[in-house]
Amino acid sequence: MKASMQSLCPVFSTDRMVQEYAGHSYLPSYAQWRTLVKDELALALDLTRWKERIFKAWPQVRIEQAEAEAPDPVAVGSSIQVSARVALGDIPVDEAAVEGYFGVLDSTGNIQGGETIPLAHAADLGNGSHFFSGRIECRFCGRHGFMMRVMPRHKVLGNIYEPGYLIWG
Repeated sequence: MKASMQSLCPVFSTDRMVQEYAGHSYLPSYAQWRTLVKDELALALDLTRWKERIFKAWPQVRIEQAEAEAPDPVAVGSSIQVSARVALGDIPVDEAAVEGYFGVLDSTGNIQGGETIPLAHAADLGNGSHFFSGRIECRFCGRHGFMMRVMPRHKVLGNIYEPGYLIWG
């Protein structure tokens, strides 16, 4: 019991918890706040205008088609070309992140322990539609699945995870 306490107490101590919260939450939040308020709130004002513009146009966004070019069967260690045709409407390509989400399927058909890969913009198809592509790696055996997702992306802050502004397909 004493040996267990010696090895476990440092892992579950209040000191470790405060250090972890500070390093993972408080200090990064403070750094982002400083970035937002410097230069007389320039980035904060830009972010506000960006959100207003993006969120008005977001209802136009949809995944029109998602495809995977996979041989049957797929060998472990191989990669599969995936692509998506995405309607962005009035949203510029550099203000949307298109990603593939893939992984091993469980017995109910849900992806377990999935990974994401960014899809690269490959072509402007006109009328607000764009073609994106990328490759997913098959590292494990078994049934696999993939999905596509689209979310807003700010030029400075990166991907913005806002409720209701994540499209799956």
